Amino acid sequence: MERACSPPEDAPHQCVFCVGRKMIGAKGRFRRPVAVVDEMEALASLGFRWIRVEDDLFTFHHERALAICKEIARTGLTVRWRTYARVDTVDPELLRCGVGDVGSQTTYQ
Repeated sequence: MERACSPPEDAPHQCVFCVGRKMIGAKGRFRRPVAVVDEMEALASLGFRWIRVEDDLFTFHHERALAICKEIARTGLTVRWRTYARVDTVDPELLRCGVGDVGSQTTYQ
């Protein structure tokens, strides 16, 4: 069973192909890492084993993305999850943390 959770509220980039900016604005507000993982835990408690993190900007703030991965590891959350990333915001450390340690199966670009 798969369920989506939705961390970002706005998009800071001006991508010409993206309708999100037109729909919700470009303020760039992001939910706290603990709140993201709390939502993932709530979904897991309902029986969801796959979670799609609907965050086109998951890796936009490197430290926030690492904090989410560390919070997942800290809580022992065992669900599989996937998210989105811009290729220019990903580095080896983030890929090791997300893919290797805390269950991310796919990162879409």
